[in-house]
Amino acid sequence: MADPQENAYGFVDSFNADETPDREGIEHYKALAIQTVDDIQETLLSVYNFVPCHEPIEAFNQVQVRTEHLDKLLSDLVPTVRRHVAALSEAVLDLSDHPNESISRLKLVAGVVPALGSTWGQLSSCLRTAHPGRMYARWTRHDKYFKDRKAFRTGELQQRIFASAQAILDFFACSRAAIGRLGNLSDDQPQERPAVLKQTAACLKSIDRVAELINTSELDIIQDHWQSSITDSMNDSLDRLLQFVSAHSHQVDSPQSRLKDPNLAGLMMVIIKLERLFFTKLSRILTDKRIFAMVTDLSSRELYKLSLFTHSVSRRISDIVDVLCEDNLRGEPLHTSLAAIEDATTYLLIFPNIIFPTIREVFVPLRHDPDQPSPVIYFKAWFYQWNNHLFLAIRNFFEAAGLAVDF
Repeated sequence: MADPQENAYGFVDSFNADETPDREGIEHYKALAIQTVDDIQETLLSVYNFVPCHEPIEAFNQVQVRTEHLDKLLSDLVPTVRRHVAALSEAVLDLSDHPNESISRLKLVAGVVPALGSTWGQLSSCLRTAHPGRMYARWTRHDKYFKDRKAFRTGELQQRIFASAQAILDFFACSRAAIGRLGNLSDDQPQERPAVLKQTAACLKSIDRVAELINTSELDIIQDHWQSSITDSMNDSLDRLLQFVSAHSHQVDSPQSRLKDPNLAGLMMVIIKLERLFFTKLSRILTDKRIFAMVTDLSSRELYKLSLFTHSVSRRISDIVDVLCEDNLRGEPLHTSLAAIEDATTYLLIFPNIIFPTIREVFVPLRHDPDQPSPVIYFKAWFYQWNNHLFLAIRNFFEAAGLAVDF
């Protein structure tokens, strides 16, 4: 049986020879290309379909079967999807670059898209086997010796493929728009090129993130989650506070006024920056393989909990920022808002006592010279100083908010 990819690329050689623009032919193949793009969307969305698995644990424990499908997915199907996307992008860009070859490029689009759809269908099927339905990392305790087949890793693979599917859909939408404007003299078609290039780059980047999982360690995934939480959530909270301070140069006289004080927002910004500094420093230290080694016999549940450390902090920060920056639309009394702030801020204060015992269990300090002290001692002073700064920052915040300081 002929390979769909070879058939797709074969269109180019068949229609490149001295082609002259044919208005009627262009419109026909333009409609055909658009239809193929529309038809594949359901195939792409099928990756999100939840397929019930009556015995998910039994399916998950078939490590050899899951390994075969996972290897095929990462080593064969993902690179093939990438090649299809690159070929489709090139064909769409050539529509404006080589108007005399419009029909051949449209035929190429009509051939590549179904080939991509066929490959994506196989990818979706392999994913369901590699990561059976209803197997969640946060509940999986028995896979500590499954190595690269742990639910923590295959769940990460699933999320990256979901993101890739959305990126491909966005790329298709952009490509469809570019094809639809072909031949419309009133449109400035060169403007389509930057949009297609931008969506192509985003799409290929998301596909590459799937492929990179082959060489990604458990620690790399955890670090990625931490960095995402810092970049997306904590930085977003900082931006919201900056906008609030900029918009409220003076305190409003109201029962809630002390919570809307820009000075209080400024104190909260100090706390956020300290939390961000903590995780940045911790992340840098733990990834230094000369200093620490991460234990390898962690279950998916343990890995999942470790990856959520920054999330638990950033969520409390977001809760506080919500109270400080948003209008009191629900008419909550002052004591309710203060209680919410106190609960979230207290968690930030005790959080180091939660994370450090786990860190000591998961990361083993390396002593290359038995006569030298543990490398941990060199970082204790830094974290001790950081903890003092956090303590003072939260104390100042409590006092400014009118909360009782009993620590």
